Amino acid sequence: MLAKARFHLTKWCSNSREILQEFPVEGRAPTVKNLDLQSEDLPMDSALGVHWNVEKDTIVLVVDGKKEPNNQRGVLSSIATIYDPLGFASPLLLPAREINQELCRLKVDWNSELPRKLSVGWKKWKEDLVNLRSHEMPRCLKPKGFG
Repeated sequence: MLAKARFHLTKWCSNSREILQEFPVEGRAPTVKNLDLQSEDLPMDSALGVHWNVEKDTIVLVVDGKKEPNNQRGVLSSIATIYDPLGFASPLLLPAREINQELCRLKVDWNSELPRKLSVGWKKWKEDLVNLRSHEMPRCLKPKGFG
């Protein structure tokens, strides 16, 4: 129907190899365009900032592990590096947001070292952040065999 209306869909990606084979190569997403669908694993892809492990059909949270200074600027920068438009990581970001809120309440200078009490919680949160790298959520919420 779309082709009749001259809407040519492009950049298709699917976790089903059978569906991908039905699309001409020029209509596939760049990540799967030159892929051998019989032998190669499906790649990671992203849409609107959300990363998708196509092979496993899971949503992956991408965490930038770069070192930030131990001050309010570093706290806010670390929180902002986790792009999560669907809100999956919200419970994991809450402790860091609480630390930032407390820094604002105490009116700590942007470049001043964090107070000792908050610095301990901040370091623990940064260490726990590494665990997000291996965290994946199923993209489809419907159980297999549901019908």
